[in-house]
Amino acid sequence: MAKNSELTDKQRLSCVAAKTYRKVYGMAYDIALEADPRMLRNVKVKSERGGIQRMRQYKFSVEEIKKLTKSMVILVDSREKKNFHILDYFRKQKIAYKVEKLEYGDYSFMLPAAAGGDIFFHRDCVVERKASLEELSGNLTGERERFEKEFLKAGNDGCKVYLMIEAPGGYSDIIGHKYRTEFTPAAYMASLKTFEHRFDANIQFISPEYAGYY
Repeated sequence: MAKNSELTDKQRLSCVAAKTYRKVYGMAYDIALEADPRMLRNVKVKSERGGIQRMRQYKFSVEEIKKLTKSMVILVDSREKKNFHILDYFRKQKIAYKVEKLEYGDYSFMLPAAAGGDIFFHRDCVVERKASLEELSGNLTGERERFEKEFLKAGNDGCKVYLMIEAPGGYSDIIGHKYRTEFTPAAYMASLKTFEHRFDANIQFISPEYAGYY
């Protein structure tokens, strides 16, 4: 989806809604259970009502989903710092957003004024942003316990975390130690792969100028 340069931002958001619709109506419980049994067997996860669960409850049609998508609002965590370039992108592209405290992650989204009230997806899908390899290095070393707790909390809610790192050099820069900390490349790579496997984190590297597009 991201590779198609002909898509507008609103079209990309529509694609997100379509994927959400397929997730709501196209995956049986037993299939999801096979994919991640630890999450779905958790009583708390099954009892929590996230955005996807509410969409299943109201059984929106495809046309209703498309209509709701047009009013989609990006949620920005109030503790998120130095993200002017992302908010500026939203404003220029006329993408609606609101700033409020999220339990974990830096970005999510909501569908306002739907049946039964607003539908929030902050317990279904979040983006955790890191402004540099140096910031992430600190999270994986001195702040590791707090960092892990955030991922654990998201996992207990059955929430998918996308770890977006503003470092276009990606793994090549890590292996080449092109960052200003003493965290060794081997330890850095091992930690990232551990998070990727243990918490089912989706790790993506991107240039800061395209962070809002992501």
